[in-house]
Amino acid sequence: MTTRTLGGWALLTNAALALVLFFAMSALAGGDTIYQAIGEVLSLTLVIGLVAIWSMLPHTELLGRLGLIGLWCLGISTAIAFVVRLAFLFTTIDVGEVIPFSSAAFGLVGCLLVGGVTIRTKAFHSVFGWLLIVFGVLNLVGGLLPQGVVTTVLGGVGLLASVGAMGGYGWVLLGGSRGGVPLNLY
Repeated sequence: MTTRTLGGWALLTNAALALVLFFAMSALAGGDTIYQAIGEVLSLTLVIGLVAIWSMLPHTELLGRLGLIGLWCLGISTAIAFVVRLAFLFTTIDVGEVIPFSSAAFGLVGCLLVGGVTIRTKAFHSVFGWLLIVFGVLNLVGGLLPQGVVTTVLGGVGLLASVGAMGGYGWVLLGGSRGGVPLNLY
């Protein structure tokens, strides 16, 4: 199995689980433990998918460096979120607000860079880059606002943007259509 195939399936799994999470949260089904467990699986599938996304992005010049920095930022963000959820699931440690904020900040930088490179290079359809950017922005903004209806709506819209982006990246990695966009790797 190639990196692209494994990564494509990982990202499609990520999108499907995020959609399940969206509907579970919308129906107020489950509990924090279930959400955190699904989040752990989402983190693992995203890390696998990031490697595959890198295989499709340019590897040279400025766009290649920006893409690599963005993927590293997304990886760091995902690792922080993974550890925070582990702490929530298995300990009583209070991680505070700074650590989750740092995850969201790394995620925003990663989403902006990878989304921008996606839009510029057309290795994937540009819509997936825009959806990734929307997710990154809403994820950070939602964490800065006080809990309420607005943050719930922003979180839901952000989660759906993530579903679209990860599903799109996964579909292309598995050999799906790029919407007629020529592949421009270098």
